[in-house]
Amino acid sequence: MTTVRRADLSCVVQAGGMSSRMGRDKARMLFCGEPLIERVLGRLAQVAGELVVTTSRPCELAYLEELMFDGLRPRVVMDVDGPAGAMRGIASSLAAARLPLVAIVACDMPFVSPELVGALADRVEAEALDVCVPREDRGIEPLCAVWRRDACAPASQELLACDRQRIRCLIDRVQAGYMDAPQIVKAAGSTLCFENVNTPEEFAAAELLAKTIGVAMSHDICPDTGEPCTCDGSEPCTCGCGGCGHTAEEEAAAAAYREAHREGPSGDALDHERKIIVSFDSTFDVMECEQLCLAAGVPGRIMPLPGSITAGCGLCWVMPFSGDALAAFRAATEGRITPADYHQLVL
Repeated sequence: MTTVRRADLSCVVQAGGMSSRMGRDKARMLFCGEPLIERVLGRLAQVAGELVVTTSRPCELAYLEELMFDGLRPRVVMDVDGPAGAMRGIASSLAAARLPLVAIVACDMPFVSPELVGALADRVEAEALDVCVPREDRGIEPLCAVWRRDACAPASQELLACDRQRIRCLIDRVQAGYMDAPQIVKAAGSTLCFENVNTPEEFAAAELLAKTIGVAMSHDICPDTGEPCTCDGSEPCTCGCGGCGHTAEEEAAAAAYREAHREGPSGDALDHERKIIVSFDSTFDVMECEQLCLAAGVPGRIMPLPGSITAGCGLCWVMPFSGDALAAFRAATEGRITPADYHQLVL
């Protein structure tokens, strides 16, 4: 996975929501020691030609224009006039951008992938598309798509004037292409890049997950103790810092999130039906599982581990409750990874 800065790409971060479920402005909440919106801007700066923040409260985020992110200074722009809703956010982003291609991302996506954004922009150019939208089992992810400004900005303004708020209306009006799950994983390494945070429980769980992934990927410094971590990546943390410093409060918050979180990243409710849950002892195994299953066409996805299940890793693979799905999973992963256990739950 590589990232190349594109001179033709504006990366726009939407921060116009009211954060009603969070109870406070989530854009400025500290996530692993830095405001969440600054984390998102920092990740996008790796691929962006310009950075823009659109918001209904520009005075509160004006300080961002004094900061630099990988050599880029963001512009903070007021949302356009019009009925409140998803289309207003898209229209505001496209109007604020100055470059031909526009990646539009929500401010509450702590794992947004610059590699994926770059791959989507490449597809827009290579296939002469007006928009390239990620698409996985849960549906499309329009708040991580790349749009062609000249084609999409006028169409979004027309739809906003008619108070047509569904982003699907805009996608259907222009030349659209899609990037499916195997290509997403190839670019981003995982579909976790679409996870967002809407409540304090989700925020705490995502922060804990970020710390866990950081240790699993680097195995250099424990994020909480600052001491060298002696883990080899194949097992849960054994460096003696108490699970890499996760406190009982953090674990409790994460468990509450896993138990209560029943929405996809775009806010759509997941189907409540019986599923097979496969737990693992390490984050590496979950990531490998996702890549093996997507390559083999096994249905399913990564999700936070439900609170009723105890395992060494906070992630799991969830798939339909069927003998065919289980057989396909075992055929794809046998000899490559070893699950901690199999579970049946209604989700």
